[in-house]
Amino acid sequence: MYACKTAYADFITWTPKQTVIFRVQRDEEFLSKAVDTISHFWAKHIYPQLVGTSVPDTELEQGLHKGNRKWAI
Repeated sequence: MYACKTAYADFITWTPKQTVIFRVQRDEEFLSKAVDTISHFWAKHIYPQLVGTSVPDTELEQGLHKGNRKWAI
């Protein structure tokens, strides 16, 4: 939903006995928190492995709290 900017997604579960469809609505508050958490994880653990360096905690915290998600993809 975040990447495609959709208002909802259908979660479908299928078994030989039944099919169940749940419509999940977009939750902006949850997405905002998730993006911050994922951005922090990316900057702290993934990015350093890709470039062979680390991001100082002070730079990381400043970037995330000011809304500058330069490390997120």
